[in-house]
Amino acid sequence: MFPMDELVEQTNSSGVPNCDGCPDGKTLIYDHCKNHPEFVDVGLLPAYPQRACGENPIQIQDCVDDVANLFDDRVYLFRPTHDRCYLKGAVENVRNLYAQIVKHPANQVKFVNDQPFPHCLPRNNTPYFNHSDPAGFDGPGECLRWVYPGLTWAGKYKEENIFTYDQTLYVNDTGVGIRDKGFIYIPDVCKPGQNGPDDNGCKMVVAANNCDHFGDGDDPDWAMYGETNGIVVLKPCVGGYVDKERFPRAVEVQRGLLDVYGQLGDDYVMQKAPHMKLVGELIKAVTGW
Repeated sequence: MFPMDELVEQTNSSGVPNCDGCPDGKTLIYDHCKNHPEFVDVGLLPAYPQRACGENPIQIQDCVDDVANLFDDRVYLFRPTHDRCYLKGAVENVRNLYAQIVKHPANQVKFVNDQPFPHCLPRNNTPYFNHSDPAGFDGPGECLRWVYPGLTWAGKYKEENIFTYDQTLYVNDTGVGIRDKGFIYIPDVCKPGQNGPDDNGCKMVVAANNCDHFGDGDDPDWAMYGETNGIVVLKPCVGGYVDKERFPRAVEVQRGLLDVYGQLGDDYVMQKAPHMKLVGELIKAVTGW
């Protein structure tokens, strides 16, 4: 909650059923960060892990990692000019957050906000807003070439490199919207016995969403770059059964979305939260961390 946030009555239909710091009977406006970016005090965010988890010593385990892990990272952000989901200023706030964290914002953060698309990360065949011809903007490629400098162009997408794995091995609650199966694309150079391009290991893209197979939307785009550049594409799948008796207001989770609203609990941003824990366990299983 930010000092400028406007609070509303907490009801059975509230889209934000859990609000840390709200007075009893009150909650946040639904989508407040997207629809009211002026409410967001970005300066409060970098120290959130210390406030939420404790510091010297950490008091809550499986909480949020130290933001120092992001100091050297590269960040790609995209907000098209006709985005009606994230209002102007919302993604700018994210850019400003990263600018407080990374060491050299001008060299590490790329924010693209001048492309006339609707709400999406466009592919080569995506038309501009109110147009029908492909615009030729390679969103996944633009992102990957920024995050991983020096990549070669996309190659051939190989369906035989798609593998299914059992997500139930990493789930201890079957009522939180997690499917039984997930998917992973493993390029030839990343398979057992291989060690990536030039023997330098492989990279990874994690694309968690509602899915029952691999191949829809921009899945092939990530995989085509993965094949030529040694990038594994890990696809954890939500969209499974939600226990409505326990989570009657988990509307977005019931729709098959990740819990980014705290509808499964007020610890939704922490490593111990159901969806975050699944993704973390899968990354550990793939990388051997």
